[in-house]
Amino acid sequence: MERLYRQYERQPYPHTPIEVSCRDDGEGRWLHSLTVACYRRDGQIVDPQGRRILDAGCGSGYRTLALAEANPGAQIVGVDISETSLAVARRRLAHHGFGDVAFHPLPIERVEELGLTFDYINCEETLYLLPDPKTALAALARVLAPRGILRLNLHDAFARQPFLRAQAVLEMLGVLANDPAEPEMLAVKEMMEALKPEVYLRKNAWDPYKDYHFEREWYQMNWFLQGDRGFTIPETFALLDGAGLEMIALVDEAAWNLAALFPGEQPLPEVVARFFATATPAEHLHFYDLVHGARRLIDFWCGHRGEARPRSPLFVGWQPEDYRRARIHLPAALATAPLRTHLQGAALSGEDFDLLFGFTGPTLSGPAEAAGCLLALWEGSQPLIAFLETWVRLREAIGRDAAVAEVTAFVRAAEAGGYLFVEL
Repeated sequence: MERLYRQYERQPYPHTPIEVSCRDDGEGRWLHSLTVACYRRDGQIVDPQGRRILDAGCGSGYRTLALAEANPGAQIVGVDISETSLAVARRRLAHHGFGDVAFHPLPIERVEELGLTFDYINCEETLYLLPDPKTALAALARVLAPRGILRLNLHDAFARQPFLRAQAVLEMLGVLANDPAEPEMLAVKEMMEALKPEVYLRKNAWDPYKDYHFEREWYQMNWFLQGDRGFTIPETFALLDGAGLEMIALVDEAAWNLAALFPGEQPLPEVVARFFATATPAEHLHFYDLVHGARRLIDFWCGHRGEARPRSPLFVGWQPEDYRRARIHLPAALATAPLRTHLQGAALSGEDFDLLFGFTGPTLSGPAEAAGCLLALWEGSQPLIAFLETWVRLREAIGRDAAVAEVTAFVRAAEAGGYLFVEL
Protein backbone atom coordinates (compact mmCIF):
# COMPACT_ATOMS: atom_id res chain seq x y z
CA MET A 1 0.00 0.00 0.00
CA GLU A 2 2.88 2.36 0.70
CA ARG A 3 4.26 1.82 -2.80
CA LEU A 4 0.79 2.26 -4.29
CA TYR A 5 0.33 5.46 -2.30
CA ARG A 6 3.62 6.87 -3.58
CA GLN A 7 2.67 5.95 -7.14
CA TYR A 8 -0.55 7.98 -7.01
CA GLU A 9 1.11 10.83 -5.14
CA ARG A 10 3.64 11.07 -7.95
CA GLN A 11 1.15 10.60 -10.79
CA PRO A 12 -2.54 11.21 -9.93
CA TYR A 13 -4.84 9.04 -12.02
CA PRO A 14 -6.42 9.50 -14.47
CA HIS A 15 -4.11 12.09 -16.01
CA THR A 16 -6.97 13.84 -17.83
CA PRO A 17 -6.67 17.64 -18.23
CA ILE A 18 -8.81 19.54 -15.71
CA GLU A 19 -10.58 21.46 -18.51
CA VAL A 20 -12.05 18.30 -20.10
CA SER A 21 -15.79 17.97 -19.43
CA CYS A 22 -17.94 14.84 -19.43
CA ARG A 23 -21.07 16.61 -20.69
CA ASP A 24 -20.76 15.35 -24.25
CA ASP A 25 -19.23 12.03 -23.21
CA GLY A 26 -22.27 9.77 -23.60
CA GLU A 27 -20.38 6.74 -22.35
CA GLY A 28 -19.07 8.46 -19.22
CA ARG A 29 -22.47 9.89 -18.31
CA TRP A 30 -24.29 6.61 -18.96
CA LEU A 31 -21.82 4.56 -16.91
CA HIS A 32 -22.06 6.95 -13.95
CA SER A 33 -25.80 7.57 -13.93
CA LEU A 34 -27.83 6.59 -10.87
CA THR A 35 -30.92 6.64 -13.10
CA VAL A 36 -29.40 4.09 -15.50
CA ALA A 37 -28.40 1.77 -12.66
CA CYS A 38 -31.82 1.93 -10.99
CA TYR A 39 -33.60 1.33 -14.28
CA ARG A 40 -31.49 -1.74 -14.99
CA ARG A 41 -32.54 -3.17 -11.63
CA ASP A 42 -36.17 -2.05 -11.26
CA GLY A 43 -37.35 -0.77 -14.64
CA GLN A 44 -38.21 2.54 -12.94
CA ILE A 45 -36.91 6.07 -13.50
CA VAL A 46 -35.26 7.57 -10.41
CA ASP A 47 -34.49 11.27 -10.06
CA PRO A 48 -30.94 11.80 -8.67
CA GLN A 49 -31.97 15.10 -7.08
CA GLY A 50 -31.12 15.01 -3.37
CA ARG A 51 -29.50 11.55 -3.53
CA ARG A 52 -26.09 10.97 -1.93
CA ILE A 53 -23.35 9.45 -4.11
CA LEU A 54 -19.88 8.24 -3.09
CA ASP A 55 -16.89 7.97 -5.42
CA ALA A 56 -14.71 5.44 -3.56
CA GLY A 57 -11.10 5.74 -4.71
CA CYS A 58 -11.84 8.92 -6.64
CA GLY A 59 -8.25 9.66 -7.67
CA SER A 60 -7.86 12.88 -9.65
CA GLY A 61 -11.63 13.35 -9.85
CA TYR A 62 -12.43 12.74 -13.53
CA ARG A 63 -14.97 10.03 -12.65
CA THR A 64 -16.24 12.24 -9.81
CA LEU A 65 -16.91 14.92 -12.41
CA ALA A 66 -18.77 12.36 -14.53
CA LEU A 67 -20.89 11.47 -11.47
CA ALA A 68 -21.69 15.13 -10.81
CA GLU A 69 -22.60 15.86 -14.43
CA ALA A 70 -24.61 12.65 -14.86
CA ASN A 71 -26.60 13.12 -11.63
CA PRO A 72 -27.77 16.76 -11.38
CA GLY A 73 -28.81 17.75 -7.89
CA ALA A 74 -27.09 14.83 -6.17
CA GLN A 75 -24.74 15.30 -3.21
CA ILE A 76 -21.32 13.96 -4.29
CA VAL A 77 -18.61 12.76 -1.91
CA GLY A 78 -15.16 11.45 -2.88
CA VAL A 79 -12.55 9.56 -0.85
CA ASP A 80 -8.99 8.61 -1.75
CA ILE A 81 -5.71 7.88 0.03
CA SER A 82 -3.69 10.34 -2.08
CA GLU A 83 -3.75 13.99 -0.94
CA THR A 84 -2.12 15.05 -4.20
CA SER A 85 -4.86 13.33 -6.20
CA LEU A 86 -7.55 14.94 -4.05
CA ALA A 87 -6.05 18.37 -4.62
CA VAL A 88 -6.37 17.81 -8.37
CA ALA A 89 -9.93 16.53 -7.90
CA ARG A 90 -10.94 19.64 -5.95
CA ARG A 91 -9.56 21.93 -8.66
CA ARG A 92 -11.24 19.87 -11.38
CA LEU A 93 -14.71 19.94 -9.81
CA ALA A 94 -14.45 23.64 -8.90
CA HIS A 95 -13.40 24.47 -12.47
CA HIS A 96 -16.62 22.89 -13.76
CA GLY A 97 -18.87 24.58 -11.20
CA PHE A 98 -19.12 21.78 -8.63
CA GLY A 99 -17.27 23.43 -5.77
CA ASP A 100 -19.60 21.88 -3.19
CA VAL A 101 -18.34 18.31 -3.77
CA ALA A 102 -16.79 17.02 -0.52
CA PHE A 103 -13.44 15.19 -0.71
CA HIS A 104 -11.85 13.29 2.16
CA PRO A 105 -8.35 11.74 2.50
CA LEU A 106 -9.59 8.36 3.65
CA PRO A 107 -8.99 4.71 2.71
CA ILE A 108 -12.06 2.79 1.65
CA GLU A 109 -11.77 0.48 4.65
CA ARG A 110 -12.52 3.48 6.93
CA VAL A 111 -15.37 4.99 4.93
CA GLU A 112 -17.78 4.51 7.85
CA GLU A 113 -15.95 7.32 9.64
CA LEU A 114 -17.84 9.74 7.36
CA GLY A 115 -21.02 8.88 9.27
CA LEU A 116 -23.02 8.81 6.03
CA THR A 117 -24.93 6.30 3.93
CA PHE A 118 -25.11 6.47 0.15
CA ASP A 119 -27.78 5.78 -2.47
CA TYR A 120 -25.12 5.06 -5.07
CA ILE A 121 -21.46 4.11 -4.73
CA ASN A 122 -18.97 4.14 -7.57
CA CYS A 123 -15.80 2.09 -7.00
CA GLU A 124 -13.81 1.85 -10.22
CA GLU A 125 -10.30 0.56 -10.87
CA THR A 126 -9.62 0.35 -7.13
CA LEU A 127 -10.79 -2.73 -5.23
CA TYR A 128 -8.48 -5.16 -7.02
CA LEU A 129 -5.45 -3.12 -5.86
CA LEU A 130 -6.20 -3.30 -2.15
CA PRO A 131 -4.44 -5.84 0.09
CA ASP A 132 -7.78 -6.97 1.56
CA PRO A 133 -10.62 -6.50 -0.95
CA LYS A 134 -13.06 -8.39 1.32
CA THR A 135 -12.68 -5.91 4.17
CA ALA A 136 -12.95 -2.91 1.83
CA LEU A 137 -16.07 -4.25 0.11
CA ALA A 138 -17.69 -5.05 3.45
CA ALA A 139 -17.08 -1.44 4.52
CA LEU A 140 -18.76 -0.17 1.34
CA ALA A 141 -21.70 -2.54 1.89
CA ARG A 142 -22.22 -1.11 5.38
CA VAL A 143 -22.54 2.46 4.07
CA LEU A 144 -24.74 1.48 1.11
CA ALA A 145 -28.28 2.59 1.90
CA PRO A 146 -31.20 0.15 1.65
CA ARG A 147 -32.12 -0.18 -2.05
CA GLY A 148 -28.80 1.50 -2.86
CA ILE A 149 -26.64 0.39 -5.79
CA LEU A 150 -22.88 -0.12 -5.93
CA ARG A 151 -20.99 -0.07 -9.21
CA LEU A 152 -17.82 -2.11 -8.97
CA ASN A 153 -15.24 -3.46 -11.36
CA LEU A 154 -12.45 -6.00 -11.02
CA HIS A 155 -9.69 -7.08 -13.33
CA ASP A 156 -10.65 -10.29 -15.10
CA ALA A 157 -8.12 -12.98 -14.19
CA PHE A 158 -7.89 -14.39 -17.73
CA ALA A 159 -7.89 -11.16 -19.73
CA ARG A 160 -5.44 -9.52 -17.33
CA GLN A 161 -3.00 -12.45 -17.37
CA PRO A 162 -0.44 -10.93 -19.80
CA PHE A 163 0.07 -7.86 -17.63
CA LEU A 164 0.05 -9.83 -14.37
CA ARG A 165 2.87 -11.92 -15.85
CA ALA A 166 4.63 -8.76 -16.99
CA GLN A 167 4.44 -7.30 -13.47
CA ALA A 168 5.87 -10.54 -12.03
CA VAL A 169 8.78 -10.38 -14.48
CA LEU A 170 9.55 -6.77 -13.52
CA GLU A 171 9.35 -7.69 -9.83
CA MET A 172 11.96 -10.43 -10.45
CA LEU A 173 14.19 -7.94 -12.24
CA GLY A 174 13.91 -5.40 -9.42
CA VAL A 175 12.27 -2.79 -11.67
CA LEU A 176 9.32 -2.23 -9.31
CA ALA A 177 11.38 -1.80 -6.16
CA ASN A 178 12.04 1.94 -6.35
CA ASP A 179 8.95 3.74 -7.66
CA PRO A 180 9.50 3.17 -11.40
CA ALA A 181 9.37 6.17 -13.71
CA GLU A 182 10.88 7.17 -17.08
CA PRO A 183 14.16 5.18 -16.78
CA GLU A 184 12.18 2.02 -16.01
CA MET A 185 9.87 2.74 -18.95
CA LEU A 186 12.87 2.77 -21.25
CA ALA A 187 14.18 -0.44 -19.67
CA VAL A 188 10.84 -2.18 -20.35
CA LYS A 189 10.81 -0.89 -23.92
CA GLU A 190 14.36 -2.12 -24.53
CA MET A 191 13.59 -5.56 -23.10
CA MET A 192 10.33 -6.07 -24.97
CA GLU A 193 11.67 -5.00 -28.34
CA ALA A 194 14.62 -7.34 -27.90
CA LEU A 195 12.29 -10.34 -27.57
CA LYS A 196 11.34 -12.41 -30.60
CA PRO A 197 7.90 -11.48 -32.02
CA GLU A 198 6.42 -14.90 -31.18
CA VAL A 199 7.26 -14.69 -27.45
CA TYR A 200 4.07 -14.71 -25.33
CA LEU A 201 4.68 -11.49 -23.42
CA ARG A 202 5.54 -9.52 -26.52
CA LYS A 203 2.56 -10.89 -28.47
CA ASN A 204 0.05 -10.21 -25.69
CA ALA A 205 1.28 -7.32 -23.53
CA TRP A 206 3.37 -5.28 -25.95
CA ASP A 207 2.73 -5.46 -29.68
CA PRO A 208 -1.07 -4.90 -29.45
CA TYR A 209 -0.41 -1.58 -27.64
CA LYS A 210 1.99 0.16 -30.01
CA ASP A 211 0.17 3.50 -29.64
CA TYR A 212 0.97 3.60 -25.91
CA HIS A 213 4.68 2.76 -25.86
CA PHE A 214 5.65 6.35 -24.98
CA GLU A 215 2.77 7.09 -22.56
CA ARG A 216 3.84 7.07 -18.93
CA GLU A 217 0.30 6.50 -17.64
CA TRP A 218 -0.01 3.28 -19.68
CA TYR A 219 3.09 1.84 -18.01
CA GLN A 220 1.94 2.92 -14.55
CA MET A 221 -1.54 1.42 -14.92
CA ASN A 222 -0.31 -1.83 -16.47
CA TRP A 223 3.36 -2.70 -16.17
CA PHE A 224 4.10 -0.86 -12.91
CA LEU A 225 0.74 -1.20 -11.14
CA GLN A 226 1.33 -2.08 -7.49
CA GLY A 227 -0.93 -4.73 -5.93
CA ASP A 228 -2.69 -5.63 -9.18
CA ARG A 229 -4.62 -8.91 -9.32
CA GLY A 230 -7.30 -10.60 -11.37
CA PHE A 231 -10.57 -12.29 -10.39
CA THR A 232 -12.51 -15.14 -11.94
CA ILE A 233 -16.30 -15.09 -12.08
CA PRO A 234 -16.62 -17.57 -9.14
CA GLU A 235 -14.22 -15.43 -7.10
CA THR A 236 -16.26 -12.33 -7.94
CA PHE A 237 -19.52 -13.89 -6.79
CA ALA A 238 -17.84 -15.22 -3.63
CA LEU A 239 -16.52 -11.73 -2.87
CA LEU A 240 -20.01 -10.26 -3.20
CA ASP A 241 -21.59 -13.01 -1.14
CA GLY A 242 -19.11 -12.44 1.69
CA ALA A 243 -20.22 -8.80 1.89
CA GLY A 244 -23.95 -9.63 1.79
CA LEU A 245 -24.25 -8.29 -1.76
CA GLU A 246 -25.54 -9.73 -5.03
CA MET A 247 -24.97 -8.86 -8.65
CA ILE A 248 -27.72 -6.90 -10.39
CA ALA A 249 -26.32 -6.85 -13.93
CA LEU A 250 -23.09 -6.54 -15.86
CA VAL A 251 -22.57 -3.01 -17.11
CA ASP A 252 -21.43 -4.37 -20.49
CA GLU A 253 -23.91 -7.24 -20.53
CA ALA A 254 -24.12 -7.36 -24.33
CA ALA A 255 -20.42 -8.27 -24.50
CA TRP A 256 -21.02 -11.48 -22.50
CA ASN A 257 -23.51 -12.96 -24.96
CA LEU A 258 -23.44 -16.77 -24.74
CA ALA A 259 -25.52 -17.10 -27.90
CA ALA A 260 -22.75 -15.40 -29.88
CA LEU A 261 -20.32 -18.23 -29.11
CA PHE A 262 -22.11 -20.69 -31.42
CA PRO A 263 -23.58 -20.35 -34.95
CA GLY A 264 -27.27 -19.60 -34.59
CA GLU A 265 -28.30 -21.86 -37.48
CA GLN A 266 -26.94 -25.02 -35.83
CA PRO A 267 -28.17 -26.82 -32.69
CA LEU A 268 -25.94 -26.62 -29.66
CA PRO A 269 -23.75 -29.65 -28.92
CA GLU A 270 -25.68 -31.90 -26.55
CA VAL A 271 -23.24 -31.55 -23.67
CA VAL A 272 -23.39 -27.74 -23.93
CA ALA A 273 -27.18 -27.62 -24.25
CA ARG A 274 -27.52 -29.80 -21.17
CA PHE A 275 -25.23 -27.50 -19.19
CA PHE A 276 -27.01 -24.32 -20.31
CA ALA A 277 -30.37 -25.76 -19.29
CA THR A 278 -29.41 -26.11 -15.64
CA ALA A 279 -26.55 -23.64 -15.08
CA THR A 280 -26.89 -20.65 -12.77
CA PRO A 281 -26.29 -17.11 -14.10
CA ALA A 282 -22.86 -17.19 -12.45
CA GLU A 283 -22.02 -20.46 -14.19
CA HIS A 284 -23.15 -19.04 -17.53
CA LEU A 285 -20.78 -16.10 -17.09
CA HIS A 286 -17.93 -18.34 -15.96
CA PHE A 287 -18.42 -20.55 -19.03
CA TYR A 288 -18.26 -17.51 -21.31
CA ASP A 289 -15.18 -16.17 -19.53
CA LEU A 290 -13.36 -19.50 -19.84
CA VAL A 291 -14.27 -19.99 -23.49
CA HIS A 292 -13.97 -16.48 -24.86
CA GLY A 293 -13.38 -13.97 -22.05
CA ALA A 294 -11.36 -11.03 -23.35
CA ARG A 295 -12.79 -8.07 -21.40
CA ARG A 296 -10.24 -6.43 -19.13
CA LEU A 297 -12.85 -5.72 -16.48
CA ILE A 298 -15.68 -7.58 -14.82
CA ASP A 299 -17.81 -4.44 -14.51
CA PHE A 300 -21.18 -4.63 -12.77
CA TRP A 301 -23.84 -3.14 -10.53
CA CYS A 302 -24.67 -4.87 -7.27
CA GLY A 303 -26.85 -4.27 -4.22
CA HIS A 304 -27.86 -5.75 -0.90
CA ARG A 305 -28.84 -9.40 -1.09
CA GLY A 306 -32.53 -9.99 -1.78
CA GLU A 307 -33.37 -6.49 -3.07
CA ALA A 308 -33.20 -7.17 -6.82
CA ARG A 309 -36.39 -8.35 -8.50
CA PRO A 310 -36.33 -10.51 -11.65
CA ARG A 311 -37.48 -8.58 -14.72
CA SER A 312 -39.17 -10.13 -17.73
CA PRO A 313 -38.14 -9.10 -21.25
CA LEU A 314 -40.00 -6.06 -22.51
CA PHE A 315 -43.60 -6.66 -23.69
CA VAL A 316 -43.65 -10.27 -22.47
CA GLY A 317 -47.01 -10.85 -20.78
CA TRP A 318 -48.19 -7.26 -21.36
CA GLN A 319 -51.89 -6.48 -21.54
CA PRO A 320 -53.37 -3.71 -23.76
CA GLU A 321 -53.62 -1.36 -20.77
CA ASP A 322 -49.89 -1.79 -20.12
CA TYR A 323 -49.10 -0.28 -23.52
CA ARG A 324 -51.43 2.64 -22.79
CA ARG A 325 -49.94 3.53 -19.40
CA ALA A 326 -46.25 2.98 -20.23
CA ARG A 327 -43.91 5.89 -21.00
CA ILE A 328 -40.78 5.86 -23.13
CA HIS A 329 -37.63 7.82 -22.23
CA LEU A 330 -34.33 8.62 -23.87
CA PRO A 331 -31.69 8.30 -21.10
CA ALA A 332 -30.32 11.77 -20.35
CA ALA A 333 -26.80 10.36 -20.58
CA LEU A 334 -27.35 9.53 -24.26
CA ALA A 335 -29.06 12.78 -25.23
CA THR A 336 -25.82 14.18 -26.60
CA ALA A 337 -25.34 16.77 -29.35
CA PRO A 338 -23.57 14.29 -31.68
CA LEU A 339 -26.47 11.80 -31.49
CA ARG A 340 -29.03 14.52 -32.14
CA THR A 341 -27.05 15.76 -35.16
CA HIS A 342 -26.81 12.20 -36.49
CA LEU A 343 -30.57 11.67 -36.22
CA GLN A 344 -31.30 15.02 -37.84
CA GLY A 345 -28.94 14.14 -40.68
CA ALA A 346 -30.67 10.80 -41.21
CA ALA A 347 -34.08 12.48 -41.34
CA LEU A 348 -32.84 14.97 -43.95
CA SER A 349 -30.83 12.55 -46.08
CA GLY A 350 -33.30 9.67 -46.02
CA GLU A 351 -30.58 7.26 -44.88
CA ASP A 352 -31.04 4.81 -42.02
CA PHE A 353 -29.73 5.94 -38.64
CA ASP A 354 -27.48 3.92 -36.33
CA LEU A 355 -27.34 3.83 -32.57
CA LEU A 356 -23.84 2.75 -31.63
CA PHE A 357 -22.60 2.87 -28.07
CA GLY A 358 -20.37 -0.15 -27.58
CA PHE A 359 -20.73 0.13 -23.81
CA THR A 360 -24.49 -0.51 -23.90
CA GLY A 361 -25.23 -2.92 -26.71
CA PRO A 362 -24.62 -3.78 -30.36
CA THR A 363 -25.25 -1.34 -33.19
CA LEU A 364 -28.97 -0.77 -33.66
CA SER A 365 -30.27 0.61 -36.96
CA GLY A 366 -33.56 2.30 -37.73
CA PRO A 367 -35.28 3.73 -40.81
CA ALA A 368 -34.74 7.40 -41.64
CA GLU A 369 -38.49 8.12 -41.54
CA ALA A 370 -38.59 7.16 -37.87
CA ALA A 371 -35.64 9.31 -36.74
CA GLY A 372 -38.15 11.98 -35.75
CA CYS A 373 -39.64 9.62 -33.16
CA LEU A 374 -36.34 9.60 -31.29
CA LEU A 375 -35.72 13.31 -31.80
CA ALA A 376 -39.05 14.04 -30.11
CA LEU A 377 -37.70 12.43 -26.93
CA TRP A 378 -35.28 15.35 -26.51
CA GLU A 379 -38.35 17.30 -25.37
CA GLY A 380 -39.00 14.75 -22.63
CA SER A 381 -40.60 11.36 -22.14
CA GLN A 382 -43.86 10.56 -23.91
CA PRO A 383 -46.55 7.89 -23.77
CA LEU A 384 -45.28 4.68 -25.34
CA ILE A 385 -48.44 4.29 -27.37
CA ALA A 386 -47.88 7.73 -28.96
CA PHE A 387 -44.31 6.75 -29.92
CA LEU A 388 -45.50 3.48 -31.45
CA GLU A 389 -48.36 5.07 -33.37
CA THR A 390 -46.16 7.86 -34.75
CA TRP A 391 -43.60 5.32 -35.97
CA VAL A 392 -46.31 3.23 -37.65
CA ARG A 393 -47.78 6.33 -39.33
CA LEU A 394 -44.38 7.46 -40.62
CA ARG A 395 -43.72 3.97 -41.97
CA GLU A 396 -47.11 3.45 -43.61
CA ALA A 397 -45.38 2.69 -46.92
CA ILE A 398 -44.37 -0.78 -45.66
CA GLY A 399 -47.87 -1.59 -44.39
CA ARG A 400 -49.30 -1.37 -40.89
CA ASP A 401 -48.54 -4.94 -39.79
CA ALA A 402 -44.91 -4.69 -40.92
CA ALA A 403 -44.52 -1.28 -39.26
CA VAL A 404 -45.96 -2.57 -35.97
CA ALA A 405 -43.57 -5.52 -36.02
CA GLU A 406 -40.67 -3.21 -36.91
CA VAL A 407 -41.21 -0.66 -34.14
CA THR A 408 -41.92 -3.36 -31.54
CA ALA A 409 -38.68 -5.13 -32.40
CA PHE A 410 -36.76 -1.83 -32.42
CA VAL A 411 -38.02 -0.70 -29.00
CA ARG A 412 -37.42 -4.14 -27.49
CA ALA A 413 -33.82 -4.22 -28.77
CA ALA A 414 -33.18 -0.58 -27.84
CA GLU A 415 -34.47 -1.12 -24.30
CA ALA A 416 -32.41 -4.29 -23.86
CA GLY A 417 -29.31 -2.44 -25.10
CA GLY A 418 -29.82 0.54 -22.79
CA TYR A 419 -30.66 3.02 -25.55
CA LEU A 420 -34.26 3.60 -24.41
CA PHE A 421 -36.15 3.22 -21.12
CA VAL A 422 -39.75 2.00 -21.03
CA GLU A 423 -41.43 2.59 -17.67
CA LEU A 424 -44.73 1.14 -16.55
